Amino acid sequence: MKSIRLAVIEDEESHFKLIRRAIVKGLPEADIFHFRDVGEFFESFQQIRPDIILVDYQLPGINGMEFLDRMRAARSEAPIIMITGQGDEQTAVQAMKAGAADYMVKRPEFFLLLPGSIEREIRRKKERMWAERSLRASHSFLEIANRHSAMGPLLDEFAAEIQRIAGCDFAGIRIPDDEGNVVLLACAEQGEGFPEAPSPHSLPGMCVNIVTGAVDSRLPCITKAGSFYTNDATRFFAEMKEKMAGSFCLHCERLGYKSIALMPVWVKGAIMGLIHVGDHEKNKLPLETVSLLENAGMVPGSAISRVQMGEALGRSEKRLGFLSARLLQAQEEERKKIAREVHDSIGSSLSAIKLGLQLRVDMLGKGALTAESLGALVSVAQSALDEARRIMADLRPAILDDMGLLYTVTWLCAQLSRVCPRIRIEQVIEAEESDIGEHLKIVIFRIFQEALNNIAKHSLADRVEVSLINGQGTLELIVRDNGRGFDGFAVSGKKKSEKGLGLTSMRERTELSGGSFSVKSSRGMGTIVRASWPAEKG
Repeated sequence: MKSIRLAVIEDEESHFKLIRRAIVKGLPEADIFHFRDVGEFFESFQQIRPDIILVDYQLPGINGMEFLDRMRAARSEAPIIMITGQGDEQTAVQAMKAGAADYMVKRPEFFLLLPGSIEREIRRKKERMWAERSLRASHSFLEIANRHSAMGPLLDEFAAEIQRIAGCDFAGIRIPDDEGNVVLLACAEQGEGFPEAPSPHSLPGMCVNIVTGAVDSRLPCITKAGSFYTNDATRFFAEMKEKMAGSFCLHCERLGYKSIALMPVWVKGAIMGLIHVGDHEKNKLPLETVSLLENAGMVPGSAISRVQMGEALGRSEKRLGFLSARLLQAQEEERKKIAREVHDSIGSSLSAIKLGLQLRVDMLGKGALTAESLGALVSVAQSALDEARRIMADLRPAILDDMGLLYTVTWLCAQLSRVCPRIRIEQVIEAEESDIGEHLKIVIFRIFQEALNNIAKHSLADRVEVSLINGQGTLELIVRDNGRGFDGFAVSGKKKSEKGLGLTSMRERTELSGGSFSVKSSRGMGTIVRASWPAEKG
């Protein structure tokens, strides 16, 4: 326990000696300052700044109630224990109402009870101060949350406020990325700062353990709330090296931090990141500070989640706007394509039929019309009919309505094999036609059709695996190829105007129909297209 600065105001020397002996016996670490009168005490008050004050109720020229009034005017937060030789209940009640922490009568058991009363009031003072600091920190975090709607400024100001509260060299906020790295997104530092090593926090270590909740709460360095803290990092890392085999994160050690704390950032009962503080000196992060940041740290979690949802909504709205514009463009392009096809094929055939009929009308008038000349027109009409059926199939495949989705999937695979004989296709169909809602059939058809078109045009693959499985409450379509793949990060970084409708269209079709969509690809490693929907209950 840290040394207690204790002021005793007692005019009788013999009483003070008895009080001091009782205190020293129960609290040997206490620093005791004796004052014989109130004037002498107030002259030294600002210098000694006592943690707790013991005062006799009856002193020369002043009583206990008047002393309490003066201490209240001085805005002192030190608990005051009032001592009296002949107390009564009414005086005790008045003293407690006026601000006394305790009221003790000098009975035989007084000297046994005094150390415990001092410890209790010191503990209450610490709890009260902690609660006030926690309230101020929460209020400060709320003000920051209300000021910002963008993630960067929000995290930067949170980090600066955390550093101020902790009083340390460094404070930062880490949030996991999609690859599992616990990335430092914002920091405030003094001195040399906290340079981030390349992807260091995918390695085993406390950062990853805190975020994943993989900590042993029985360890002395782990708090009940799941935070890690140490005020002697050199010793901790030495012990860690002995216990752990293989690679693990030593970033804080390399930067010379001696005091370190990692507090989880919670949102609705789940860990979404962590607060990271550190200092180059030992013993800079007491448990009280860690607990304070744990308590107030719930506000940043909610604020970060709110901004993430806002940014996701903004991205979704932009994506939806882009898709709407591209769909209109695609609609016009499709109309032009159909118009060209109708003009070039059906239109040409009908023109030929018209001219042929006019010619045969003339032949009929001359008596030269023959069955063979009419048969040629039948062939042209059949060609026009075939073209019309092909265009209708492109607009809405009749096979989907007539034969169902499962047969259509097999038919599309056969079509790809005819167009690209080099590609070997493996199919796994573990679903029944009745498992698939009518509204999903055209969605799955278009996604599958687009995925096969991309493979035929771009992949250079020679093997494709197709699966449509209904299991564990999910209907899932997976199309996997062993082609050349692509750089997913480069594609995601392109401007929307540079991306075609392919992947965007597949994603939007999936999400608008209540499913989830993902694409995994890297150069030389092929591509996996995955779309899934909650299975419909029969």
